[in-house]
Amino acid sequence: MISEESPTRFLQSIKQVIESNEVRFHIKHLVLEIMGSQDDVGNDLGSYCLELFNIDFWQTHILETVFGGHPAYISYLSRTGMLSKWLESTEMDEVNRALWLLQSVAERMPDFVTECLEPYIDSEGEWPDRILKTICWDVVNDSDSMFLLRLKLARKGVVRDFIDWKSLSIKFPLRAIQFIEAVVSTWTGDEESSGGRSNRFDQWYDHDERELQLVAEKFPQQTWDSFMPHIVRLTDINGEEKNKINALEKWEKRRYSRHDHTDISRGIVELSMIAGKCMAANDTQALIERTQTLDNHPSPIVQEILIHVYRDLSPEFADLGLEWLLRDISRWRIRTGYDDPEWKLAAELIEALSPNCSEELFRRLEDTIINYHHPDERELAKYYLRSWKKGYYGHYWGEAQYFLLPALASTRRKKYSNDLIKMLHRRFNPDHDFGRGIRGGGGWVGSKLDPSLTRISDRAWLAIINSRNVKKERGCRNWIQVDDDHVLESSVRQFSSSLQTIANRYPERFCRLGLEFPDDVDSSYVSAILSACVRNAPDANIPEEERDAWRPASVKSVEAILNKFKISDDRETAMAFCLIVSARSKEQWSQETLARLEHYAINHPDLEKGKLNVHCNKVPDEASVDDLFQNTINCVRGVAAEAISKLLWDRQELFERLRPAIESLVQDEHPSVRMAAVQIMLPVINIDKDQAVKWFCQACIGDLRVAVSPYATHFYNYTIQSHFKHIAPLIQNMIISPLEEVVREGSTQVTARWLFYGFFEEELSICKTGTPTQRQGVAIVASQFLHDRKHSEKCQNLLRSLLNDPDKEVRDKIHSPFRKKGLINEAMIQPFILDYIKSKTFADDADRLVYELEEVEGSVFFLAETILAMFEMFSSSLQSESRDVGSHFPHAISKSLPILLRLYEQALGRDDKVIANRCLDAWDALFQNRVGFVRNLTEAIQA
Repeated sequence: MISEESPTRFLQSIKQVIESNEVRFHIKHLVLEIMGSQDDVGNDLGSYCLELFNIDFWQTHILETVFGGHPAYISYLSRTGMLSKWLESTEMDEVNRALWLLQSVAERMPDFVTECLEPYIDSEGEWPDRILKTICWDVVNDSDSMFLLRLKLARKGVVRDFIDWKSLSIKFPLRAIQFIEAVVSTWTGDEESSGGRSNRFDQWYDHDERELQLVAEKFPQQTWDSFMPHIVRLTDINGEEKNKINALEKWEKRRYSRHDHTDISRGIVELSMIAGKCMAANDTQALIERTQTLDNHPSPIVQEILIHVYRDLSPEFADLGLEWLLRDISRWRIRTGYDDPEWKLAAELIEALSPNCSEELFRRLEDTIINYHHPDERELAKYYLRSWKKGYYGHYWGEAQYFLLPALASTRRKKYSNDLIKMLHRRFNPDHDFGRGIRGGGGWVGSKLDPSLTRISDRAWLAIINSRNVKKERGCRNWIQVDDDHVLESSVRQFSSSLQTIANRYPERFCRLGLEFPDDVDSSYVSAILSACVRNAPDANIPEEERDAWRPASVKSVEAILNKFKISDDRETAMAFCLIVSARSKEQWSQETLARLEHYAINHPDLEKGKLNVHCNKVPDEASVDDLFQNTINCVRGVAAEAISKLLWDRQELFERLRPAIESLVQDEHPSVRMAAVQIMLPVINIDKDQAVKWFCQACIGDLRVAVSPYATHFYNYTIQSHFKHIAPLIQNMIISPLEEVVREGSTQVTARWLFYGFFEEELSICKTGTPTQRQGVAIVASQFLHDRKHSEKCQNLLRSLLNDPDKEVRDKIHSPFRKKGLINEAMIQPFILDYIKSKTFADDADRLVYELEEVEGSVFFLAETILAMFEMFSSSLQSESRDVGSHFPHAISKSLPILLRLYEQALGRDDKVIANRCLDAWDALFQNRVGFVRNLTEAIQA
């Protein structure tokens, strides 16, 4: 290579290219990359680079392309004193420049980087954080000296949120232990419980924990010596019992077994247990030396560790573990978490060591267990004696013996102990809950009838429904656990659900069965039958073999069941009735059924004035349009309105018969009901259009939220042209409403009706320059019809005035046209797209246009002006954003580079030198202005 054979000629060649006015910049940038790749930087080359660096135009290019990431140049800067000068500068730009350069070579020169940063480790202010951001991201890549620097930072509480514990444990096992110890050394005991820590550093996932446990097994003494002093220090908690429990929570074993991670606090406890168990099995003397000072420690966490460790003592040291247990019988009830009985650990230790302990110690232990009394036994006795009188049974003596006596070696127990064990097994059944905490969980509650639904006869159903022993709600005391997530219950609520399930399969049978229900039957059972009557077709849960034979309940049977319970005005029955009529609107319903529907529409109390059934934490005056609309299908009068609407679509002859109900609904005191009434106006348009408009306006009086409901939008489409003078005042009032959603819909109506019919020209002028909400409405409609050839020109003119709107919410509405695939291919849109590219709207989200350009198949030559305009924006107005890793621009630019290359290649293929040169100009601008990440630009050219 010329750089090796003749450094002088190499430097001359570089200067010729860099200083030439005839060479394109992307070629000069390639030369900069060649300069940066040199393994040996002589004084002449280094001096020339510094000379260029001191020229403002070249400074960033030299810094990022030549110096950054290249050890030879970093060493040169160090030799010349530039690096230390920048580090010691009072100008933060120079300090950050030096830190960036060091970070760029941290993995390749870790010792050098450490040497540069070490003098600043004890500096005040932000220096510790700066150092952490400069050294290797991954601990695995640290040299020994850099790792020691990292430990110093950790002891200052400065650590990254993420550590790859698995990789670290495999490659540098002791580093993992040392690093954890350094972090824990900063804890004072006042930290929040595990629930307050959520970053990845503090949460060990199962694969992390497995590798760390292997480290503890391989280096047990180092693990124990690193963690136990901190566990002792941090879990020796005084104060009230409640405060102690809260403080120790993070040290206990995980509460919920379904979690896939362990808090670091509990993690070091478990690693210490493993280390201790390894010493117990392989180097007992080393363990004894370490546990002597812990024998009388009051911390339940320390005691838990000792029990786990002593459990693995070899037979000759069995007395050591059991003597420790006997010295303080409070150790029999060590708090270990929420799920296990409090005697569990002591029982495990006794089971492990009692076969091998001395005879004297065994008898003493056995007698102590038999004669054990709970320290609060007197209070427990008072409590349980009172509860016995109420039929609740518990026991104040025997739990300790129930767990601990069976743990004694069976071949050594006294007959008395064995007899006592049998008695305790009779007292405490296997399902007795000895846990100290309440275990929460999820699942679903079903009916006890579900497993045998198809085998229950009509007579049996009547017996169930007539039973006074079945309560409305039972509660968890009467649940039958079927599996982990499923319990069964006997209650009216669950049985009515079962009835509905089977009635859906056989609607005619159960409709007739309903005729035999007593008059005072619970309404849940009636509602179950009526719900089955709604169906016109089998639902998805009906077995395949039954689907062909399935038939809906006959109108005769349905009306019979409706008439039987017509006096019932409860919400469930009334809702079911209305849904039946709505779902089966083509049926020839009797006058009696129609009268009942009318009655519900006019008189049913649901919805109550001032209340909502959905979003019931609000009052109607506070509710949004969507809140009110959701209530239209969740109240009786609203569902009655829906049923009337369906009837009029299918049977116009019922119009006069149902007129009183309609007139009542459009004047209803509740806005949700009036909103529901609007859907009736749609079929009425086909019967009496004038009356439909009159009723619609009447329903909207006093609350314009009704006028912007989904049904209202459809109504305008069919009536505004013919009844403009009646409907216009509503829309004019909408755009000046105090409610934003009403204003927005009013503005969309103004824009749409101007676009289609030329209406509302004055109102449109107001909306175009009015409030942000008014302008949003204009943008919504103009964006929606931008692609429509008939309206495109008008829409483009509307949108141009909004492309640079100061309100981002307005600009966000303009992106929607680019969701229509192929829009960019339309010639009529091209002038608008050029304006769009130069606007704030494009700067908000360039991805949309880039994605559209990516989707263009074949030639992009016809889009040359669009593509080149986009890159001009990237290289000018959006240059700084293009290097912001937190923005969308780096990704958008990266995705757009192949598009520019496609255009260049197609220009060459057409021998269009003008477009080809403009493409090269665009590349020069990208490199010269350092748009995006230069690496991506270079890779795109190479590809």
